[in-house]
Amino acid sequence: MVLAGNGTLEAAASLGIDRVLVVPADGNTLVAVQRTDLDERQKVRYAIADNRASDLSEWDAATLASLQEEDPDLHLDSFWTEAELDQLMGDLEQEEKEDDGNTGSQGKLEVKLNFEDPSDFDTFLQSLQQLSAALPKIRTTEQRLQHILDQFLSGG
Repeated sequence: MVLAGNGTLEAAASLGIDRVLVVPADGNTLVAVQRTDLDERQKVRYAIADNRASDLSEWDAATLASLQEEDPDLHLDSFWTEAELDQLMGDLEQEEKEDDGNTGSQGKLEVKLNFEDPSDFDTFLQSLQQLSAALPKIRTTEQRLQHILDQFLSGG
């Protein structure tokens, strides 16, 4: 599990770097990396690229909202200003409105399923729970169900 450095890991993978050196740390010791393969010009460029990469990072508002729902003591305002949070979560609200508009149902989904055998219903619920758990970026149960049904109806 990568706690920090996801972007670095993805960039390394895209460059074909497939080895990772894991350094155990207890949080009381700073872990620093000394690059021995760079000359002075490369060091300057590396430092600029590293700082620029953090400038360009993107936040997944749905994931942040989900994390906050899971942990009510997580206060996102410790990390962002109120204006930044409004913009970030406003992006999420806009995405949800667009998603609702695409369904043509104004955010409502009504499904009626009939099972002749009660064990079929249990199997369906288990499958639904497994599929829903596999969709962490989709925030609400309704959206997850809509996604699952869309996949089912499209043969996916």
